[in-house]
This record gives sequence, C-alpha cells and structure tokens, in this order.
Amino acid sequence: MERAQDPPALPDAARRPGVPGVAPGSRGLRAGVPPPRRLRLPRRPGPAVGRTMPHWERLRIDSHALAGNLLGDSPEREVAVYLPPNVEQRPPRSLVLLLHGYAQRADTWTWPTYLRSGRTRASFGELLDGLAAAGEDLPIVAVPDGWTSYGGSQWIDSPVHGDFQRYLSEEVVPALLERFPSLEADRLGVIGYSSGGLGAWEFLHRNSGRVAAAALLCASGNFELTSRGTVRNYLLSTGRSGPTGPVEGDESSWLAHALGAAYSPNPEAPFYVDLPFDTRTGVLREEIWQRWLSFDPVVNVGDRVASLERLEYLLLDAGDRDGTGAQFAHRALSKRLAELGIAHEAREFEGFHSDQGIQRAALAVRDLTSALGEEAGS
Repeated sequence: MERAQDPPALPDAARRPGVPGVAPGSRGLRAGVPPPRRLRLPRRPGPAVGRTMPHWERLRIDSHALAGNLLGDSPEREVAVYLPPNVEQRPPRSLVLLLHGYAQRADTWTWPTYLRSGRTRASFGELLDGLAAAGEDLPIVAVPDGWTSYGGSQWIDSPVHGDFQRYLSEEVVPALLERFPSLEADRLGVIGYSSGGLGAWEFLHRNSGRVAAAALLCASGNFELTSRGTVRNYLLSTGRSGPTGPVEGDESSWLAHALGAAYSPNPEAPFYVDLPFDTRTGVLREEIWQRWLSFDPVVNVGDRVASLERLEYLLLDAGDRDGTGAQFAHRALSKRLAELGIAHEAREFEGFHSDQGIQRAALAVRDLTSALGEEAGS
C-alpha cells in the first residue's frame, strides 16, 4: 500500500496564463479580494520511454452558466475526454462524468505519470487502458474542470463561482453527445471524488432518469463532523484580529471560503460568503449552518429517494483512514440508504483520502460499466 499523498496546494492561477478557467494575466478574483497563495502542484512529467500513452481529447466550452460569476473567473473551460483504445471499432454508447476534488483541475487526471518517492505510478488513463486490454468494454469518460479562485466549486450552483450543475447538465453533456454521436442520452454515469462526490450526488438527482449509475469516492458529507471542523480550524488559525478572508499559507481558510461560496453565498464584496460561525466570537450562526446542512447527503437523502430508486447501481467507496472523515460520511449515508430501502454497495479499502484516488476511480469506471450496459452483446 502506498503512502498518502501530501495535501495538494492551491495553484496560483495568475501565474499559469492560458490555463482554462482563469483569464491569462488575471488573478481571477475581483478587486478587493487578495490573490490566492501559490500552491504547489506536482510537476508534470513527460511520457515514459516505451509506453503507449492513453488517448485524451480536449473539448473547450465557453459557458453561459459560469459567465458573470462574482469571483471573475473565466467561463471558458476545458473538458478532458478519455477515449477507449477500441473506440473506432466499437463506439461506446455510454458516458461517464468524473468530477474531481478540491484543489484539482481536469488535467490533474490526464497527466502521463505520477511521481511519488522516486517511483513511477500508472496514470488514470493508463489504468483504464489496462482494463480495456483485459477485455473490458469501457464507456467514454469525461473530466470537466471545476476550478475556481477559491480552489473549487463543490460543483454547486452559486452566483459567486457560477452555476456548475447547470454547466454540467446543459452544456457539458449536450456538447459530448453532439461530439460523439454513438452516445445515448439516458446512459449516463457519474463518479465524484472528494468534493466531486457532492457534485455527483447533486447531478444524479438533477438528471434523474438519465443517470443509470453513480459512484461516490471519499465523498464530502456528514458536515457536522467534517465541514464544521474546517471552519473551526480556520477560526483558530487567525489570531487576535479574527478572520479577514482567505489567509496566506492557510489552506483551511481557502476551503472554508470555497464551501461558503457554494452553500451560503453573499453578493457583498469582497469575499461573497457568509460563514456559519461568528468570526469574532466563534458562536454558531444557526441559520447559515442550516443552509450548509441542506447540501449534506446524510441530511437530504430522504428527499432524493425517487432519484436514487431509478439508479441501476450506486457505489460508496472510501479509505478506512481518510483524514477528511469521508469514511464516517459514507457509513452514515449507507445507514440512511439502508433504512430507506435504497440498494447500494459500500466499500472501505486500506488507505487514506488521496493515496489511491486514481486507482479507485478506475475501478469505479469498471464497476459502472456493467450497470450502463456497455459490455459486448448487451
């Protein structure tokens, strides 16, 4: 078992001109908002000698759903699209969306290799190619970009960062169906990793009847344990003056504002969020906290029964030592699903939050394939 990865660092989008989602030369945030700290990303290595690289296509979308967001992030986004090796001989009929986690971008999942401790590890695309070589008939897998100037969107509609659910449903999926005519609109799957799991949960509900299979991997949830702790850590790190916005070098402050932008947006500059604690006294702001809880799968699952009953397959998958508490979120959600009579598969593996992300995602693609009817002869 490989060790857990170091927590990713939020990239300074302004220093990466030409990256989709952030205007070249811009810091993304509107005037009055301090620039994000420079987060370290793994260096992008070149292809290993003698290896066949997976086939990825890039689809650019100038999004109406993301335009005009208060953070000033560019609405032009890239969708990375994995095509199975046999795509020309047997065009896939089904499409799987993979929603990435916080402090990631679409291209995080397309890099040729990951380097850890001097070892080369297979990339997500290479793992999928391996499944295809073993005889799996894979769907097309699309990875949209959910980056924002706060590091992520939770894939939730918000005036602060834009309407990401509307972007997925009304722009990404139609563009993919048009680009790949063999795809069928009612054969959708969705996989969400970390905060992308929350996005997948919302997507399957909003697209009930079109989504046949879903997988939540180390997903956000059980906010009383997880998100509440994030804001608490932010408050405790700010010193005498109290919080004054995202703090240089403090990832919890950026995450707290990303969560607030998704769950409790406020149109007032400079930060556009309401936090669920009084930033001076630390006292819980119950009304704001209830707005956050309304997005918690453990809380709102009772309102999603009709959508969940239409799924052919639902997977919950988390590490037993996940430092974000995702394993507890999954256990609580699995208990509620069982009480509601919703069929699902709940797994725990030996590991942490991010040390096996690409491997678990590749396995989830394999497992969703059967429910989507992609196998030969189905």
